Amino acid sequence: MSRIKILYVSHSSRVGGAEVCLLTLVKHLDKNLFEPVVVLPTPGPLRQKIAALGIRTYISPLEWWIRASAEFNYQGSPVQQRVQPLVEIIRREKPDLVHSNTSVIWEGALAAYLTGVPHVWHIHEIIEVHPVLRSLFPLPTVYHVMDELSERVVTVSKAVQARLVGAVTPQKLSVVYNGIEWEALALTQQAERGPTLRDELRVPADAILAITVGSLVPEKGHDVLLEAAALSKQWGEQVYFILVGGGNPWAVRALRQKIKNLGLTDSVLYLGFRRDVTWLLESSSFFVLPSYTDAFPLAVLEAMAEGTPVIATDSGGAGEMIVDGESGFIVPIGNAEMLCDKIGELAHDTRKRMDMGAAAFKRFKEKFTAEVYVTNFQSLYREILNAPQQPLAAEMRQEKVNAWIKVYEELYAKSEAEAIQRSPLSWRVGKVLRWGKGLARKWMYERE
Repeated sequence: MSRIKILYVSHSSRVGGAEVCLLTLVKHLDKNLFEPVVVLPTPGPLRQKIAALGIRTYISPLEWWIRASAEFNYQGSPVQQRVQPLVEIIRREKPDLVHSNTSVIWEGALAAYLTGVPHVWHIHEIIEVHPVLRSLFPLPTVYHVMDELSERVVTVSKAVQARLVGAVTPQKLSVVYNGIEWEALALTQQAERGPTLRDELRVPADAILAITVGSLVPEKGHDVLLEAAALSKQWGEQVYFILVGGGNPWAVRALRQKIKNLGLTDSVLYLGFRRDVTWLLESSSFFVLPSYTDAFPLAVLEAMAEGTPVIATDSGGAGEMIVDGESGFIVPIGNAEMLCDKIGELAHDTRKRMDMGAAAFKRFKEKFTAEVYVTNFQSLYREILNAPQQPLAAEMRQEKVNAWIKVYEELYAKSEAEAIQRSPLSWRVGKVLRWGKGLARKWMYERE
């Protein structure tokens, strides 16, 4: 029996959350039954990791149709010039199915539609409340296009799916929770270490450590965590707050200034970007996720895999990962007082931390391992391919695609014109900076 070939289209060649989910998926597919092929927009570390698995890769230009607001006018290359190379790859590879990873790219969906190949759209984001992503199309139109171009629209959580209900055909909606490689985490944890984390931080051996892991961006809610930390100073027992994650120099400076302004320099320790997050999580008393929006935070899964209890805001998928009151706590978004209360509850109760950590690990093993994640996708692929297909005539497909592209490019041109009118100098400077940034990124990728 021939293997089912899946062509995966990645929005990025870096190694972030959605990219890690794609890497986990293609790595753990049953290669006796499935053959993955991956398309990426540029060279980079993700391509190297995928190629190291013996998986064929292609480089083909892609541009986000749902863009980061700061780079809204990023390139503006004609959509058809990006779709046609994918059409040619599909004709060469003859995949049974195309899988687009994240909502921010649509070239893979357009190419699959034009060639009559079934398409899965894997949605990792809550666009409506996202602090950075913006769409030229109104969101109802975005969801209509996703519906038209896909046999299945898969979301990483029910919280994400809820945004699509009423806009996407109900039978096309599925939830597949992400999973991570907990065995790899366990091996990392077993590696020989020198001093303990508390030794490294120069805090008492029995100190309570509340850790959060996430980039220094507004949506991660560090401001709320610091407010909760300030409120916690009323306790007799001190909790040390450990902040892990990279950020640009301005974000780091602003964080340090807020820590100083709140009088928290003795209890909030910013460690920056770290590669030993597994060890940090295992060494901490509990994990805190203060996000304003987080569709399905992998850091929560990593904490659960280490048996570390979690306090998280109800900002997306965390409420589906954690059973409130059993494997952790779920608190309202932006509520520093409630967050502080739950931090205090865990800080002062060793038995509760142990019980919740054990419950978190048990739930992780049942629902969120890489094996469960991949098995669910493999079942979904078979279900799609076993269902009767009703393809449109090629001429009708081309006509629809042309209409969508025309509207998109008209909206793009309008946004460019408005940007130029508002501030011609800023627009030109921004264009040059984005061009330079693109060259620098390409150079860095090619060096890796």
